[in-house]
Amino acid sequence: MSTFGVGAPVRRREDHRLLTGQGRYADDLNAPDQAYVAFVRSPHAHADVIAIDAAPALKVAGVLAVFTGRDLVDGGVGTIPTLIAERGGGIRSRDGSPFAEPAWYPLATDRVRHVGEPVALVVATTPEAARDGAFAVAVDYASRPFVVDAVAALGASAPSLHAGVAGNRGYDWECGDAAATASTTTGRSRYRTTTASAPSRAAAGAVATTTATASPT
Repeated sequence: MSTFGVGAPVRRREDHRLLTGQGRYADDLNAPDQAYVAFVRSPHAHADVIAIDAAPALKVAGVLAVFTGRDLVDGGVGTIPTLIAERGGGIRSRDGSPFAEPAWYPLATDRVRHVGEPVALVVATTPEAARDGAFAVAVDYASRPFVVDAVAALGASAPSLHAGVAGNRGYDWECGDAAATASTTTGRSRYRTTTASAPSRAAAGAVATTTATASPT
């Protein structure tokens, strides 16, 4: 078997550290005055966010603050760049149009587009208080039509998710030499996959710190 490529064995290097109690996890870190965050997530696949009432959460013991998507925007927090075209070396769709990159905010502002999309976050003195506060946040939604199949989402009757993204298609891309294969026998198959990228393992937790600096005088 090849030592590189699909199916090649990968020697694990982290086992000894993890099996001997030397792993490092977010729950192992306890900084002075450390606070914790819990997210309020959408139970809807597609809906408008009509209103968010944080007042009940702020009454929960230990809750320090509640932030919505609008709060972050008003505070100057911008969108999360997707960098699709940049990472692809500037490639474009087959018709020459750029890849669709609709605005993606850390917290949804006016509409949610998948179950579990975060709409607010609760900061508290303990993880339990943060979770209790998140449960106490009241969100008013207006449900929209939705589909739960990627192929159906490309259909003519599928609800539109993002303004300016025709047919819910982010891009239509191909590569290769079409002329060189024009005279060969070809076949078509359809495959389903849960992901089309190869990122490192996603973090389940994170610890952030800030360093206060004095303003220049």
